[in-house]
Amino acid sequence: EYIEGADVGVILTDASCENHRLSLPNKLFQYLAGGLPVVVSDLPEMAALVGRLGVGTSVDRDSPSAIAAAIARLARPGEAREADIGVAGGTGVGILFKKGKVVKKFPEDRLVEVVLEAVDEFDAQTSSR
Repeated sequence: EYIEGADVGVILTDASCENHRLSLPNKLFQYLAGGLPVVVSDLPEMAALVGRLGVGTSVDRDSPSAIAAAIARLARPGEAREADIGVAGGTGVGILFKKGKVVKKFPEDRLVEVVLEAVDEFDAQTSSR
């Protein structure tokens, strides 16, 4: 049920043991069965499966900007534009939307920073109402 409302499935397993490094978690297959693109840790088995099937991307789980950029690239087209705060990224450029309007373009490696600033600003505006 929660998968139906999601845009992207994210699995950021750590490599703390051999079992984790070689795992293919059930939730990966649940996301795929639900038609979601996925962002997974760059661990051997998950990365290989996702790459072979072409259903998402693998990232360094310790890189927030890589994770954010991957999610932004895989989110369904149009989702970001319609949100109170939305972000899209790809080809080195990020775009911040607010209620359907482009408000900022920025280097994709600043994605996390820009989104956090926008969320803080949104929180300040909504809490002062």
